[in-house]
Amino acid sequence: MNRLLLKNLMREIKENAARFFSIFAVSALGVAFFVGIRATSPDMQEAGDRLFQSTHLSDLTVMCSEGLSTDDIKALRAIEGVKVVQPQLTLDTLMLAEDGTEKNIKLISLPIKEKMEKGAGLNLLADYGIDPQPQDAINTLELISGRLPQKDSEVAVDNLAIEKYGLILGEYAKFSTDSGSISLRVVGSVYCPKYLGIYERGNSTIGNGSSDGFAYASGNAIAKLESRLPLQALMNVTYTQAEIEIDGKESISTFSDKYDELVTAVSDRIEAYGDTQSGTWYVDDRTGNAGYSDYCDNTERIAAVGDVFPIIFFIVATLVSLTTMTRMVDEKRTEMGTLKALGVGGWSIASQYMFYSISACILGGLFGCIVGFKLFPYVILNAYSILYKIPDIRLPFRNDIATTAIITIACCTCAATIGAVWVSLREVPASMMRPKAPRPGKRVILERIGFIWNKLNFTEKVTVRNLLRYKKRFFMSIVGIAGSCALLVTGFGIKYSIFGIMDVQFSTIWKMDIQAYTYDSMSSEEIENLLQENPAAVDIASVMYCSDTLCDAEHESVRVSNVHVLGVRDDAELQGKIVLMSDGRQLTLDDSGAIITYKLAELYNVKPGDTISVIMGNTRYSVKVAAIADNYVHHYVYMSENYYNSVFDTPMEYNGFMLNLDESLSAEKRDEVKSLLLSDKRMYMVKEMASMYETMNQTLGILNYITLVLIGGSAILIFVVMLNLTNINLGERKRELATLRVLGFYDKEMYDYVFRENNTLAVIGAALGLLLGKYLHSFVIRTCEVDIVMFIRTAGATCYIYSFILTILFSLLVNLMMRRHVRSIDMVESLKSAE
Repeated sequence: MNRLLLKNLMREIKENAARFFSIFAVSALGVAFFVGIRATSPDMQEAGDRLFQSTHLSDLTVMCSEGLSTDDIKALRAIEGVKVVQPQLTLDTLMLAEDGTEKNIKLISLPIKEKMEKGAGLNLLADYGIDPQPQDAINTLELISGRLPQKDSEVAVDNLAIEKYGLILGEYAKFSTDSGSISLRVVGSVYCPKYLGIYERGNSTIGNGSSDGFAYASGNAIAKLESRLPLQALMNVTYTQAEIEIDGKESISTFSDKYDELVTAVSDRIEAYGDTQSGTWYVDDRTGNAGYSDYCDNTERIAAVGDVFPIIFFIVATLVSLTTMTRMVDEKRTEMGTLKALGVGGWSIASQYMFYSISACILGGLFGCIVGFKLFPYVILNAYSILYKIPDIRLPFRNDIATTAIITIACCTCAATIGAVWVSLREVPASMMRPKAPRPGKRVILERIGFIWNKLNFTEKVTVRNLLRYKKRFFMSIVGIAGSCALLVTGFGIKYSIFGIMDVQFSTIWKMDIQAYTYDSMSSEEIENLLQENPAAVDIASVMYCSDTLCDAEHESVRVSNVHVLGVRDDAELQGKIVLMSDGRQLTLDDSGAIITYKLAELYNVKPGDTISVIMGNTRYSVKVAAIADNYVHHYVYMSENYYNSVFDTPMEYNGFMLNLDESLSAEKRDEVKSLLLSDKRMYMVKEMASMYETMNQTLGILNYITLVLIGGSAILIFVVMLNLTNINLGERKRELATLRVLGFYDKEMYDYVFRENNTLAVIGAALGLLLGKYLHSFVIRTCEVDIVMFIRTAGATCYIYSFILTILFSLLVNLMMRRHVRSIDMVESLKSAE
């Protein structure tokens, strides 16, 4: 670009700052949303990695039905890939709160001295004393206040439990089990990284089945309350579980596939060792931690939103740039024709306009990066801090994301500018130096429909003709408004989908009141006797016995973990507990095959009649898909008992039952039923659906804050688009409006004449936006889904109503802001036009 053109460009930027700012603003908005949402997921992951690494969060937890001996601990330490093994005692207890109620508190031992110290005489009891200086402390506790226990008579309690249940440092708290009770002096308030979710404390084997908190004490104190270990625990050191940290993960993100591969390899070796020992061994990785799993799932959802949502911003930014630059080129036709007549090349002329738009775009992009990287992750992460403890939040400037966003928006803007300039540069200089002839008036389609056209007054007819006279502006306006409205539908729709799954899953699909599971599988007669002999049986209205097994499933190399294979006796027993339906049609579970849930079928791309594989242990079983059922939480493969037996070639054993309680029972009575069920030592877990509903509502409810951010951005985009298009519209029609002023039009008539077109465009664009939003919402939700959750894909009617009304309101707001521009048009403009 030569010096003359550069000087001309600088003058153009100075004289048309509003036009320059419009490209700047829409570019900044698009880039801010792109980089902000895209950066939130890695920011969350890096914050999580720093927490997990600094606290040495355990990678695996190993348990055995007969307890872990000192030999087992030594063997675990010798397994390849194991870095640290920390044996523990754990015990579910009831703690007396200040208000006199009993709370379920899990007692966990602090790092244990692993050398037995015997006093004078024969000491049969194992010593589980506190190791004051452990070599490597897994799940390092954060001390909120006070100090950690140093004696067998002291305890440090979950900081949340201390706040909720009125515990005071220095005073004693009473912990009890069926075998006795013990009073421990509360000396500290602590946070444990295993409980990443602030409110989620897992399940309990006593009380109502839901844990209210945790506490750390000496292993000796826990051993006094009996931890259900076998008799030889009196003679030997025996532990409840072992927390394990693996080796080689130091520079690997917890959220990476490589980390999963490392953990799986070590887990397989431990399971192989467990297979050679007595008792049943259990090896859980971090996914068994509810708070950790939810945190990982939420990072995936945000990443999915960041991949899809900003695309609309870029499309709208391109359209705004095209409209703006087309208007600018039309105004500079004479200047461009003069330069071309003087021998200036087409690319040289085009370069100044390209530089104009690209400079506005890059400056806007840089500003958007600064705002986006700092604002959006900060808002979203602080919203998530309501549910998760996320310390040390850092908001780095991510060059890769910023570069991608700025280059993308610059390329879109550059392409729009070239398209606008090249149309004019194809003309000869003499044609370009003459004012562009007004578009000839044409009959519109509506004129051919007499019974409608004849009922319109003069200004209404002018409005219809003007709308279709400038087709480029018409379509740009419609697309811009429709895209912005579609974003609103998507934002509101995501919010609806999040909370809609709760109501559908827990009121329409899951009809049971309680899910209960036993430690070991048993025959049909045994599990029936277990329930009938329990005092809670008198309050049970109906029951469904089942076999619920977590396994992997696979189809055409696509493998999904944590699939529930749920076997039931027959469809009749299923009724009233789980409603299997598809598109409003109820399904029947029979012996012809399995019914799988929708999300699983979608991941595999299977339909009724196809076959999938279920993997239990090292054996693969073929399962025929008989039907596909609606479901929004977890993956399920439902089988009748006969089909289960034929697939696995073994009689089905039961490990759980689902109950409906008497509807007249009070909340206190329901808690008593759960306590009675858990009083049976064979019971592993009892979950009330109302409690699950509340927990999931808290977890998914945090996404409400994210959707508010998306809705707010969509609303701003609508405002920017309409303000820019209205400004261009008025700029193009100054002569026309000045003529109307000369003809004696009053202010209100001028406003109606101009803004009736805006309102019409807003209504048409919003209507198309609702249709586009329906498909965009479905696409975003499909992308946002993780393996264990499926969202409702249809936005509710309320979402469409809100989006439509908001679009129209912003149109009216822009009209109010632009009234002064219409008022400023006078006869001077008409005289200038005449010249």
